[in-house]
Amino acid sequence: MPSSRARRVFLLDSHDIFRLGVRSALSERAELTVVGESSDPDESIELVARTRPHVVVIGIREHEAPVLEKLPSIQAQYPPTEMLVLSRTDEEQLVDAALRGGAKGYLPKDIAVSQLVSAVHSVASGHNLLASRRAMRLASRRSDTPAPEEDPLAVLTPQERKILNLIGEGLTNRQIAERLYLVEKTVRNHVTRMLAKLGVERRTQAALLSARLHHTRSVADPSHPE
Repeated sequence: MPSSRARRVFLLDSHDIFRLGVRSALSERAELTVVGESSDPDESIELVARTRPHVVVIGIREHEAPVLEKLPSIQAQYPPTEMLVLSRTDEEQLVDAALRGGAKGYLPKDIAVSQLVSAVHSVASGHNLLASRRAMRLASRRSDTPAPEEDPLAVLTPQERKILNLIGEGLTNRQIAERLYLVEKTVRNHVTRMLAKLGVERRTQAALLSARLHHTRSVADPSHPE
């Protein structure tokens, strides 16, 4: 049975099977509860006003860009709610539309359940995962230098930055725990939240992003302390 303090989640996706899968996965988490769902954006506007969720999870496909135009209307029904978009496509046009619509996250639909849970918590806490994803794309372009405000690592806590650096050195969770005088479970939790914030699926991808940014900054400014 979900706690009275559980974060409330609303699901919007045109496919019943996808909503069923997400609902089933989240129902196993005591700290989350699905308070409603819909396949229709217009219906969602009314239902969000009624259910007052902390996070609206929106699943879209390439041809469903118009759904993103409804995001401001959905959020307006209960302004404290945040929105997390899941999609199988990473087209820049859709990401930009999600950003304009007020979404705080844009992640792959095939992320692990643990990453989805972390993303929901991160978005509900005010972290902007979508900005991180946009900056990561910039970092992947050799000719571009991310602007300071688009630094994807800016969303990480100092502890998460330390852990990311140690991952980059090839350390395991157990070795990181020993280095930082933490228990291994705490390190695992930090890593899960860190991956969700960065919008990546594996720790190796996070380490690669960090290395690319370090290289880009070093080239742009040889005197950079990092």
